[in-house]
Amino acid sequence: MSRKKLVNILFGTAAAIAVAASVLVGGGFLKRSESLSFKGRPLRCAIQTGHPAHHLPGLTVGYNYELLRRFAADTADSLSFIANARPGSSWLDSLRAGKVDIVVLPFGDSLRADSVLFSRPVDSLTVWAVREDFGKGLEEVDAWIGAFLSSDGHEAMRDLYLLRYNPSKRAEWGRTVNVVSPYDSLLQAGAGKLGWDWRLLCAVVYQESQFHIEYRSRRGAEGLMQIMPATAAKMGVDDLFNPEENLKAGVAYLKYLQDMFRSRAAGRDELIKFTLAAFNAGEGRLLDCINYAASVGADPGTWEGLLSVMPELRDEATIQVDSVLKLGAFQRPEETVFYVDRVLSLYGDFKRIMP
Repeated sequence: MSRKKLVNILFGTAAAIAVAASVLVGGGFLKRSESLSFKGRPLRCAIQTGHPAHHLPGLTVGYNYELLRRFAADTADSLSFIANARPGSSWLDSLRAGKVDIVVLPFGDSLRADSVLFSRPVDSLTVWAVREDFGKGLEEVDAWIGAFLSSDGHEAMRDLYLLRYNPSKRAEWGRTVNVVSPYDSLLQAGAGKLGWDWRLLCAVVYQESQFHIEYRSRRGAEGLMQIMPATAAKMGVDDLFNPEENLKAGVAYLKYLQDMFRSRAAGRDELIKFTLAAFNAGEGRLLDCINYAASVGADPGTWEGLLSVMPELRDEATIQVDSVLKLGAFQRPEETVFYVDRVLSLYGDFKRIMP
């Protein structure tokens, strides 16, 4: 049995249970108010599906983000995401206080909250929670979700987000794909601004986040391209949860780096490696490597030339006597070396599975 058929069977079975449960939630345990509607209102949302206890499949956060975007376009005046809820946090208190209008939760959480109404399940994975005074709003949500689930494009869109794969394994097995991610058109447009093969940009995003819009690093980097908020602000972007804006910031920063090192790299392939290294370690760190390589007679225009001197940049004695270094010791150059190698390896994989 194919993976897709198995997924459809599992979704179908779970859906029957979930719909029955939703009837109890909406019609038995909680009274639906007949007051407030979402029509014409600014809609504020939070997606809370990242708790370690919830092993939701694929790109569930991105899936619900897109669904909320479509619901708002059809119903509300505007849409904003108050936050990408961190693992372990709860936005239900903010919902009750009126600071947020809809909170997306894993379906299993939906029978354990007071003063909250829950929608019918979305593909047996999540529910949308609203305040109990938004009875009409819940009816609008349920009607919209029902129409979406019965639409011709529902299954294809669901699978686009939820059926994920490992590009390296697929390349090893000799299998191809027609679509890399839900964000292919954005990636293609972004790569065009860089003059890159779009599959190279796919490799960067996969290495950074595996196409998860909700990823946050311990250092605070966010979203698809793991951009720091300060860097995004310099690129004119302040909403890193938005996949389009995140890619806009990431591509703008890559272009900035590429332009910075264009005159220093010995050729196009070297420029790509310099750009990737600077994206990972920062432009100042790469400038230190280039300047130090030139000062000791190594080739400052090639990646191999920089690799030959990187181990020396860990040495505090070298740093103390060499005035060309601005940022001090490069404590873990192997992380940047691995990053460049990994992205280029993924690029090769994406070229094989998407010829």
